[in-house]
Amino acid sequence: MSFKFFAYSCFSLLLLVGSLACKEIATKQNSNLPVLLPNNGVVETTMIKVPEINKNIQSTISNWNEFKELFDLITNISQENYQTLESSKEVLTDLFSALITKIPEPINSRSVIARIKVIQTLAYKLKAQYVVNNKSVKFEKTRTELVNSFSNMIFQITKTLEKNSQLISKTE
Repeated sequence: MSFKFFAYSCFSLLLLVGSLACKEIATKQNSNLPVLLPNNGVVETTMIKVPEINKNIQSTISNWNEFKELFDLITNISQENYQTLESSKEVLTDLFSALITKIPEPINSRSVIARIKVIQTLAYKLKAQYVVNNKSVKFEKTRTELVNSFSNMIFQITKTLEKNSQLISKTE
């Protein structure tokens, strides 16, 4: 009888500790997420910081004019200047097709092209949401995702350049 009571007590204790640990993890995860709750139908917008260009990649992208255009687009969107979103869809189409076709050779990799495609998709999504309602929570979420994906692209370019610098070529 005492063994059953002991086993039942241990199991109950483990169950209690496990459930408390799950609540703590969920609380920590939720505290790191930005909250965009509408107050009386109005969504507060915040200025999103555009990532800085690392000195290591500046020499590689210095002649890549399409990247400069993309950087200006992301900067304007992060500062809530939506002139590009008000223009025609062809402006974005031309920008992203030129970005992919004129990518510098040292960073011409599938991973960088994939990041450009993600930014392209989010830019089209943001443009569509801007036409419908540029004060919605979905619009703000997409705007944040767009700036974050640009940051991820810069990170991917940095990692690609680091990987290329580590390659040792064989001399014959």
